[in-house]
Amino acid sequence: MVRHDPEGLDLPSELDEEEDEGGPATQGGMEGAVKANTLNRCIARFIDILIALFLARLPGYIGFFSGLLYIGIADGVMNGRSVGKRIAGLRVYSKKTGNRADFRLSILRNSTIGIFYCLSLIPFVGWAAGLLGLGFELLLIIGSPEGMRLGDEIALTVVRDEE
Repeated sequence: MVRHDPEGLDLPSELDEEEDEGGPATQGGMEGAVKANTLNRCIARFIDILIALFLARLPGYIGFFSGLLYIGIADGVMNGRSVGKRIAGLRVYSKKTGNRADFRLSILRNSTIGIFYCLSLIPFVGWAAGLLGLGFELLLIIGSPEGMRLGDEIALTVVRDEE
């Protein structure tokens, strides 16, 4: 459900500050909202990485850059949802405004994953570094009260379960 506020922003109804239940929004932001299910986030990321790897199989550098482009803009294509997030029932929101992620936020938040993807060009060492980086991001998600990984901290975004 979406509500339209006077400033012209469409916000999900769970961000409505007037809720008696102490909704997640604080002055339009996402502070205090419940973090998304970690398993769903892992499933969504796995699906998105599979798509990027499938695109990387295209011939020459077109494949590599197609995969990198998908990783970068995936969360901005469908109003804060990549293909993986859509399947897993997740959405990315700006922590500051509560709006759904756009292309700019998607590129910022996925820049860390893009770096890990680029490391995959280095045999063995790059693969290991990429896997360690993804593991580190998972630990950040688990340890953060809001479920924010490094990319979320950079872009000031949060991932929430869709209702």
